[in-house]
Amino acid sequence: MNFPPNYLVDPFADPQKAADFFHQYLKEQETQEKTLHYLTHIEDVDIEADFKPHTAVDMTIFPVHEIVYNPRRFKTISVLVVDRSMPRIDGLDFCRTFQTSSAQKLLMTATPMQKEAIQAFNEGVIHHFIEKNELSFFDDLNEAIHCLQQDYFNSLTQSAMDHLNTRPHRCFKDAKFIELFYALIEKQAFVEYYLIDYSGSYLLFTKEGEPALLAVKSEEDMQNDYQLAEDNGAAKTVIQALKTREKLLFLFSPKDYARSE
Repeated sequence: MNFPPNYLVDPFADPQKAADFFHQYLKEQETQEKTLHYLTHIEDVDIEADFKPHTAVDMTIFPVHEIVYNPRRFKTISVLVVDRSMPRIDGLDFCRTFQTSSAQKLLMTATPMQKEAIQAFNEGVIHHFIEKNELSFFDDLNEAIHCLQQDYFNSLTQSAMDHLNTRPHRCFKDAKFIELFYALIEKQAFVEYYLIDYSGSYLLFTKEGEPALLAVKSEEDMQNDYQLAEDNGAAKTVIQALKTREKLLFLFSPKDYARSE
């Protein structure tokens, strides 16, 4: 099968080896626990408790640093793609074995078995199914995997995102931002992305490990940065660039934030 370059795939021809591999994985879900801890850290940040509600130092880098330098993060399994017709085991029985797992189950099935696939979907045994004889099979498969990856991530992060969305200037549910974000992911073939501040900035990585930063600030944040630079005697070129929104202001630590009152 041909998968997009930003998909990390571990194929198995033997269903028993696949089952053994996934059983072992479920015993070692260290990466998922660390990811949830990192998201909880962002959720617990009380921006309003700080006397500076909008600063140039608002990123959560150190918890992310621990994750991105942990090679075990690539072992996190978000989607199981299972063929209904496998040697020695029925695909639905395979999915039932791991029904309580948070990994999304995608079943590839033949048209005569569609009724059983629908029933399995309604029972929560699988999350999606695709008919193998469709001409658009490969396109449908890749699209379904993409959607299920997002469903998996959303299921893990929903409580944190609900909390973040209650704060002002959030872009997480902005349709234009979401469209731009996923267009960027596809164009640059990013395989990882991490939320690093409360306003919606992300640290992204390609398959080769090349990092990139998507910096997101509200108009109010931008005006605050401009005022900060002006109040502290920054160079005129810096002040002008901030005023025209050509550059962003980032400071290394809160110690560097010394806005004049």
